[in-house]
Amino acid sequence: RIKKIILWAGVFSFAYGLSMELVQAILPYREFSLVDLFANTAGVVLMLLYLMARDKVKRSLR
Repeated sequence: RIKKIILWAGVFSFAYGLSMELVQAILPYREFSLVDLFANTAGVVLMLLYLMARDKVKRSLR
């Protein structure tokens, strides 16, 4: 169950980062950046890996 929650959190976080980049593409003085999108995605992936590892440690301590 927790893995499913973590996965959905990752999906929503990625979608949020993508939507922010798309909004910036239409705003004056802002621009869409693949580098920013990659950085956002890398942050999401690192956090998901951390959360999954933490969950695994918690389960092993039970």
